[in-house]
Parts: sequence; C-alpha cells; structure tokens
Amino acid sequence: MKFTKCTLALCVSTAILSSALQAKTESISAFGVEQAQTRATYTFSLAQTDKAASQLSAQDALNQQAQLLKQIQAIDPQARLVGSSHLLANTVTVEVQQDALAKIRALDAIAQTFHGEQLFSEQTSIAQARSRIASQEASPLSEQANELMSPYTGKETAGTGVSIAIISTGIDYTLPIFGGSGVYGEDNDPETPPPAGSYLEALENGAIEYAGFPTDVVAGGWDFVSENYGNDANPIDQNLEYEAYNGWVYPTGTGTEIASIVHQLAPGAKLHAYKVYNVMEKNGRVSASGPSLNSIVSAFEHAMDPNQDGDTSDHLDIALIDAAGAGAFFDIDGNASPSLLQMLIERVSAQGMTVVTHAGNLGLYSLFGDAEAKHRNWISSEGSATSAITVGAVNHGEDGESKVIPDWAPMGPVRGSQALKPEIVTFTDEQPVAKISNPDETAAKLGSRSGAFTGAARIAAAAAVIKSQHPGFGPAEIKALLANTADISSILESDGVTPAELYAMGHGVENLTNAIASPIVAWETSSNQPYVQFGMHEVAQSKTLHKRITLRNLSDTAQTYQLSYKMTGDKAGYQALTMSLPESVNIPAHSSVILPLTLTITGDKLPQWPLMGTGDHVDANLKATELNGYISLSADDQPEINLGWMVKARSNTSITKKPNAIEYPNYLGYNPDLGKTEWEHLNWGRELYPDTESGSLNYQGYVASFVNESNTATTYQAYPLLLQNPTLPEKLQGLKGHMIKAVGGAVYDDAQCSVTGKKLNIAVSLFQPADVALPNFFERGPRLFTYDLFYEATVKENGWDKSFEGAYIYDDAQKVNQPFVALNDKGQPTTYVIDLNLPYDYSNPTGRYKESTLPTFFANNGRNIVSQVCLEDMFHHELDSVEDFDQNFGFHIETDRHTGKAQYEPITQFNPIKGGSYTTEESCYLDWFSGEEVCSETVFDRSLKIGFAGKEDDQVVGDLAFEQTYTAQPGEEVYIASVGTSELGGFGRLPEPKGFMVVSLNDDFMQIGYNALVDDDGSAIAKAKAGQVFSVEENAEVGTVVGEIALDTQGFFTSGSSSYTAFELHITNTLVGTPFAINQETFELYVANPEALDFENNREFEVKITSQRGNSIGETETLTVMVQDINDMAPELNEAVAASLKVAPLSFKSGSSASFNLDVSGLFTDMEGNGLSYQVEGSSFAALSISGTQITGQVDSEGSHPLTIIASDGEHEVSHTLQIEASQAQESDDGGALGWLSLLLGLTAMVRRRR
Repeated sequence: MKFTKCTLALCVSTAILSSALQAKTESISAFGVEQAQTRATYTFSLAQTDKAASQLSAQDALNQQAQLLKQIQAIDPQARLVGSSHLLANTVTVEVQQDALAKIRALDAIAQTFHGEQLFSEQTSIAQARSRIASQEASPLSEQANELMSPYTGKETAGTGVSIAIISTGIDYTLPIFGGSGVYGEDNDPETPPPAGSYLEALENGAIEYAGFPTDVVAGGWDFVSENYGNDANPIDQNLEYEAYNGWVYPTGTGTEIASIVHQLAPGAKLHAYKVYNVMEKNGRVSASGPSLNSIVSAFEHAMDPNQDGDTSDHLDIALIDAAGAGAFFDIDGNASPSLLQMLIERVSAQGMTVVTHAGNLGLYSLFGDAEAKHRNWISSEGSATSAITVGAVNHGEDGESKVIPDWAPMGPVRGSQALKPEIVTFTDEQPVAKISNPDETAAKLGSRSGAFTGAARIAAAAAVIKSQHPGFGPAEIKALLANTADISSILESDGVTPAELYAMGHGVENLTNAIASPIVAWETSSNQPYVQFGMHEVAQSKTLHKRITLRNLSDTAQTYQLSYKMTGDKAGYQALTMSLPESVNIPAHSSVILPLTLTITGDKLPQWPLMGTGDHVDANLKATELNGYISLSADDQPEINLGWMVKARSNTSITKKPNAIEYPNYLGYNPDLGKTEWEHLNWGRELYPDTESGSLNYQGYVASFVNESNTATTYQAYPLLLQNPTLPEKLQGLKGHMIKAVGGAVYDDAQCSVTGKKLNIAVSLFQPADVALPNFFERGPRLFTYDLFYEATVKENGWDKSFEGAYIYDDAQKVNQPFVALNDKGQPTTYVIDLNLPYDYSNPTGRYKESTLPTFFANNGRNIVSQVCLEDMFHHELDSVEDFDQNFGFHIETDRHTGKAQYEPITQFNPIKGGSYTTEESCYLDWFSGEEVCSETVFDRSLKIGFAGKEDDQVVGDLAFEQTYTAQPGEEVYIASVGTSELGGFGRLPEPKGFMVVSLNDDFMQIGYNALVDDDGSAIAKAKAGQVFSVEENAEVGTVVGEIALDTQGFFTSGSSSYTAFELHITNTLVGTPFAINQETFELYVANPEALDFENNREFEVKITSQRGNSIGETETLTVMVQDINDMAPELNEAVAASLKVAPLSFKSGSSASFNLDVSGLFTDMEGNGLSYQVEGSSFAALSISGTQITGQVDSEGSHPLTIIASDGEHEVSHTLQIEASQAQESDDGGALGWLSLLLGLTAMVRRRR
C-alpha cells in the first residue's frame, strides 16, 4: 500500500498486523492515551491444558473453544465468533465490545490476546488501486511490454516436484502463463454466460467451486475472504480497483504479479493461491478489505493440510507471504509473547514448510515521520521470525556492475533474538510480471514490478529450485544453502558509495548456479541458522565465546575445505578479537562434521564505546560497534561457502570500593581555648543545606571513594532514588518486556536550557538490556518508557497518594507533562515532550510531540537510560516558571510491560527542584495559659544531593567540589559524597535512609546507595570483597605482601575506624601452618610463616576473612591464595625402573651395525609436578637420539657401551647410566649351505613328479 507520508508510527507500530496485545501482566494507566473504538476484533490464544497444543485432537480443541466462547458471551452478550483455528494454534477470533476486553482477557482459559481485526475494511466508489502497507512498492507497474525472465537453471523443469503457497490477493489463473485460456470474455448480455474458461466466467463463479480451477500451473488454493463473506475453493484474483478515504489502496493484481515472478524463475513448481484480501462490487459500490489475522492463520493451516484430512504429511513445501511493519521484536525463547503470526511461522517451519517473506520496506520512515537516517533493527514483523527466509533488496547501480541497496530497504538485526536478517538480498527493481486480466484489449499483458514483495517472490522461486534439487531438504537446509553460496561482492549501501555490511546485505545476492553446484552446506549448530551471532557482551579482562558449525557433505566423495574469516571494514574493535577455527576440514561423503569455533574478546584492547548521548548515534559510531564479517570455506573448483558472524563488545564498568566513610559534620571535640565544640565540615554539603536560623547544623553527609576498574573511561551520574524493585513479582519474571529495576531523578543546572538554565533528568535502570530505544511490544505505543508528572494538588484531590489505580486526566491544563523516550527521525534515542499549549488534533495525533533540546543518554544494548528535558520545554498554561516545579509532584512511569510499582499502591511523589520528597505539615494546639491557638509547621525533607570529585594529594576531602556527573579514567580513584538534612534526634522510629542510584552512561553499571552507614545488607561495616584471588611464591620471606584485601558493601558508605573504635579484618579459619596475617593499617595480607607455603604439600589456601568494628561483627567472605611453585627439588631416579631397564646383547655383522630401541618412561619422577626434558649421551655409539622418552641407537663396535640418560626440570638435572653390550657375529659359508638346500629341494620335486 502507498502512503505519501507516514504519520503516528502508522507505517511502523500499527502496521504490525499481529502484534501481541497483552500478556498476563499488570494493567497500565490510560493517562494520555486516546480512547479506543467501541467494537473490535481480537484473536485469543487458549491456554494449554494437560496436553500441549500439538497433542490436542481437533475435537478437544473445538470443545475448548466452545467453552471459551460461552465465557466471552457471558461477559459480552453481543460477542460474535469470526473464526477459529486448531491445527497450528488453538485460537478463536471474536468481535467484542472494547470495554469488555479487560475482563475477557483476564479469563483463565486465555493465554494471549492479539489484535485480530482486518487492517483495512472500507466502502467507497471505484478508485485507483494501490497496495497495503506491507506491499508498498518502489515503483508503479510499467505499461510497456517486457520480456519474461528465464528460469533460474535455464530449464523449464526448474522447481519440478515443489509446491508453493502464494498468500496474497489470489491468482488470475485464467492467464496463459498459468495455463489458462487468456480470454477475458464479455458480459454485455445478461442472458449469455461468459465464454468457458474466461476471466469473467471465473469471476462469476468467484464464490463457489469452479470447474476451470485448478490449472496445470495453479494446482490448488483457497479463498478465505470470499465474496459471500465465507470461504470457497475459487481464489481468483479480482481486477477491481479501490482507494479508501484514508489513503489505503487495494493491491489489485498483486497475487497474480507475484505468482508470475515465481513461475518465471521456477516454472516446474506448482502454485497454490491463498486469497486473504477481498474487493467486490455490489449495487454500484466497491468494498474492500485487507487480510485479517484469522484469514492468514487459515491460509497457513490449509497449506499445511491441503486435502483437509487432518494429516499434515502432505503439506506444501514453500509459503510466500507479504510482511508488515518495522522494528519488530521477536524472541521465541522463554516467555517471549511473540505475535501469533510469528509463532505460526515458527510452527509451520518446524513441520517442514519453508516460509519466505521480506525484511520490510519502511527504511524511509521513522516512528513519527520521514526518516533522516536509516534505523537499525528495522525488520518487519513477519520477517523477524527466526525460521523464515527473510529477503532484503538490491538494485542495479548506475555503473551496471555494482549492486546498491535501495533507500527503502531496512537493516537488521532483529530486536530480541538478534537474528542476522535479512539473510539474503535479491534484485527488486523492474521485475517482469504478468498483469491481471483487463477488459481493455489494447492494454499491455506484461509489465514490471518493484519492491520488497517482488524480491521475496524471487527467493521463493530460488528456494523451490533448491528443494527440487534436494527433496530431503527442510527449511533450515534450504536457507543455509542459499545464504552460503550467495554473492557478497560489490554491494553498496543506499548512498551508492559505502560498502554494505552484514546487517544490511545479509550473505549477498542469490547465486543458484553456485547453490546447485555446492557439494556442502553449512550452518551454526545450535541455532540451525546460516550465520553465527555471538551477541552483545560487556567484558572485563577477557571473555571466550564458543560456537559450533555443522558442515554437511551432500556428495558421493569426501570434500576438503580451507577455512578463514573476514572482518568487514576497518574498525578499532577488531584488535580485541581473536577467532580460532581449524585451518582445514575433511568431510566424508554423505556425512556431517561439526567444527569448533572460538571467539576471544580481550577487554583491555576494546576501544571506548562511542555511543552515549543522542548525538552519538550516527552511522559511523554505530558501525564501529557492529563487528561483523564472514567465515569462509574454500576448495579448488568449488563455490565458496560463507557464514556471516557478528559480535558487539564493550568494556564493562567495575569498581573497587573504599567504603569506610568520613561522616560529616565530623566531631573533633571540645576546644577549651575557643570555648566551643569543633567540627570538620563538608563544605559542599553545608552550602546545600545551610545552618538553621538558630545557627544549628542542618546537614548530614558521608564521603567515601572507589577506584574505576574499567579498561576505558566511565561517565558516572548520581540521582536521588525515586523507586526501586530489588526483585520482580513472580508474574513478571521471564517476560521479555522492559522491567524497571530503579528510577532516580531531579532538576539540575544546564546552560543549554536558555530560558530557565534548569533541566529535569529522569534516570531509569532496567532488569534486562534494551536493544534500542523501542519497546519490545508495540500495543502501548512505540515508546521505551513514558513518565507522567502530576501537580501535588491533583495528587491529593484524587487520592493518588493512597492508590493510583484507575487514574486519568482529561484537562491539559491540569497535566504537567508526559515525556517519553523513543527513536527520533534519525533513529537516535530521544526524549519527547507533549506541547500542551496546542490542542489535540485527532487527524494528526503526533502533532504535539516535541523533541527535547537535550540529549538522552543511552548506550544501546543497555539497561541504563537517562531522559533530559529543559524545564521551559514543559511550560504551558499556568506552568511557566522554575518555581512552579518546586512542589511534590506525583510521578508515574511505565514501559511496555511494567509500571515500576503496582497501581494500587500510592503514587511516587518527589520535589524535582529539591531532589526528593519535601512536605510541610501544620500542627496546632491550644495554649491554656493564653487561651490562643498556636500553630507551627513541621518540615519533612527527604531530599538528597549526590556528587563525585577527583582529589589531588594536597587536597582536603571536606574542601572538594562535588559534581553530579563525573568522567573517571581507568584506575582513577573517585570520591563520592551524599548529603541531606540531618535526621538525628527527636522521638519515635528513625526514618528509612534516603536512597540514591549511581549509573554509568557507558554500560550497564548501576548501584544503589544510601545517605547512611546501613544499606541493603543490614550492616554498618564493610566486608572483604568476594571472589578475590591472590598468589604467592612458596617459601616467600616473612612479611612478603600477598595482596591488599579490597572491601565491599552493598552501598557506598560504611563505618571505619575512629579514635575510639578500630575497624579490623581477621582471618577466621584455621590454616595449616598459619601462613598468613593481616596488616590492620593497610589491610594487606602478608606472609607470616614461609614454611607453610610448600607447593608440594599445599597448592591453594581458602582464607575466610571476617570484618569487625568494636563489638560489631561483619560478614565473612572467602578469598583464595594460590601458591606458586619454586623449583627447589631435583627429579628423582626410580630405582625399580632403573633396575629393570636393560637392552639385550646386540650382534652385528662385519661392516654393518646393530640397532636398538629403549623406552625410559617412569625412569625419573618430579615430586613438584614439573615437566621433564631428556637428553642422552654416549661417545661410542654410531648413532644415538631420544624423542620424548623413546631412545634409538646403533653400535658398530664390540664391547660395553655406556649410555647416560639425563632428565632436567629446567633447574636441576639427574642422570642414570647403563651399559649396552655388543659383539660381532661369526662368519659362515652361507652360499654352500644354500646350494645343498637347493639341490635337496630339486630332488624332492622330481620324486613327486614321478608319482
């Protein structure tokens, strides 16, 4: 379908025909969401019972569906059954009232709910034809005559024995190319029927079984959107033209054109027409409808069981289907809630049907308008299914040799699964097609077609050729052979200059000559895909990834291939990669071999990750993170085999904490000279929280430090904590949506905000990484997350401080704003605000979206996102000053599957200006003496400020200037400070400590801390850091430092030593020989008893370390000390072996020599386990050598020959000598003896002959 503009994510999120509506998760606030229509159609997938869906009988499934329909009609009496399926999926499609949907999908019998309505269904007068969103073509049909294409193999038998389902608008099987008459017919006389076999006769019988169908070429099919609103056995393509008021155009003739491409390239294949679109004329009016989820499911089920006998062994070989949408998410592993159509593609593929579709055609579009740059991960919904063959596009370059990816063709990989799609590309420009029958006899019979679906048709034909050549192949092998043998040369990106990479061109353009000739086929073993996806990794020191590649020999002879790998482009990240694979491989005839493949990523060689803020997300930086290439197998006179590979890797942030904090104000004692108590102050904290009017100190702060252990620079930010979820509710665990772990935020100074100089930052950390700034599920909009801000008065008036359930606001003047994070037109993570100064325009729902002038921080493939908005960008109505933000706002946040906290809980409240909750309460009492009421205000200040600073040697900690953002170099020590109002004293229970979150803008590091010495671990004192490993040489001297014991805590601050109480670390397990002790000043573990460090007796110590401060005992952690061997023991001679080691006396002839062999295994042993090397000496031997423990020698003189064997451990040598005895043999008349023997044998033979 063609649209001149793509608005409101129309071409992206709403074009995903079958996206899952709702898993069994929590409800989401409707604030800011347009109200839905009154009635709509949904497909409900039934929950599994004791039997899996594939094990249910047809009758069992129908009984379950009938029971569910009764339950639905009990909720909505007007509910109407539209359709059902039970072969591939146990589903019912029902039209229901929208306001009943929530109750319906809460039924226990329902596992998932999918949008099931037709994409478009309208009535209007006859108009010009176009195609649906998923079929948007690059150019219209040409009116000139074209020559048809030659078959892939050059033979009319190409594709013989293969059946292909064309799921589209039907096929005009009356055309000569499909075995029809080619006669259009006349219908001028109502009494005279159209000629037999004509197009008009086929149309007149369009709603019933028709004798003119099937044909020799179009061998079967079905119409699931029949003219009588039912279904029938006549899937004739209709030539009516139609255009809806909203720009949607019926794709007249698409099925016919697509089928003609398949038939040209694979003429031996049998086509099956499955009609899921419908256009018809009634009473002078034309109505049209696009495919529904129910009709597509029905088409797949029919293709799996063409004769409808319940046995799928006769399923068709290949299914060709159009695709819709972009940026689709798919992950079949775990509770991924794939769309029903994605799931069906996987199901039919698992049963042997190869599904071919395309990667999409929305490369020119973004979420809310035209794309200014191509977006990664922009694959269509159907194309995102891992098992499908997903086809990309190339066109011929201007030079006639190069191949250029068109600007509308999207890039991969798939979000979620990270499948490297498209797997293959093909030519999509000006492909010759047969045109649907036309009453105008002068109209061209042939034309040309361009676009994504055109390319998918070519590859469906290619798959048929492969299937015909290898009838035993299934979907995995067909895909692999096409991808393995494709041509990757001379493919350029859309600019016509830049070489394309794997995620844009897949494995290249199909090469059927090579595919047919190749004696082998290859795929990654675990995924059965023709590529190796190593995934995204954060690396400390190094990480080793293991994969396997399966090679299958299809030929009658053994095949030997050389292996190598290619890296695409010149990227700094390649320096960190080491790929290991065999140099060559031999594959026996008709056998398979599995090759090991290892990729090692060296952390300290990784470059700085280039993605942090919005502006960083440009093509050059994105390419730098996309390390990819091809694993190649080559052999003489054989086509080259290629498997794509891809990995992303960045340094991870890790820190070593020095948590023993300085608490401020720090009491120094009473100074009698000054006559007052002295304090050491944190000047930064005292400025933020000045003394009270009475002169009392009004702040409480802590300062500690940590060392940045990352291999690259890390930018840290700290925020007051708004909410956190240490764990997820059970119902959300395992879901693939974005789940919120922690949220922080406040208002900060920023000179880029030209009006206010202030910005609101909201930091979000997720449980699992987001690939890009998109939701995994689109039904709640194309937003990674949305956060609502409400006025304090609104919160109180609506009781949201008690429960936020059912919250909704209609009046824009009562809203603060609803910022959200999504992709902008450049494909970059961006924060949008809603311009509430403008009225809502129903014809342009995104018209009020305004992109923030500040960058959004998101590193891609990450957990941490920071949204930034200048305060003036949210001004509207009476909200027009910084002071208006100085109130306790209500704060609500939601992702595609999570609201951060349960809706029935009170809404989160915080004052963004002050950085935390800040409220005042007035209390009054009657003064009995004066008789007057006395009132006072009590302030509850839960605000918090957190910052970082570097420190020079001559600086005092209390004088440091702390900042909310700090970039630390590798190995740098960073000081962290937290300060709030003092909460000591008073009556009753102390309030919970104020929390904060520290995030890295470069990776997934996030840490929760508190403005207190007690954090989530419940301890005020540090512990030894878990997992520490040290090494020490055996017999090291007393006092040798083994290593400094690092400390740790769940937060950042713990109580260290004071002038009254010491913080200490103690060894709390008994070690043999008591080898170690701890220096309590430096926490260094040192050698106390060298004699205990004997490698031969104890190679490893597990040392338990327990912390203590005064009478408080901390947690115990175990560290490991490895003892390194010092080679201080010589090898020993095994006397028993030496005594038995002999060589039998040797005898040699004059002028020759005698040889001997001797195995000296076990002659020497090394008690320390060191490897031994050997040499031999002997001056009287004609030849003497040793290999390993095998001695060979020769002697050519008589006597006793001393042989000395020397063993060395690198430091010491030991030897053993034995004697080899040799003598010369006595001479004899060998010739005479031989003569007598010959004479005797001759006489014997004569006697025998006489007998």
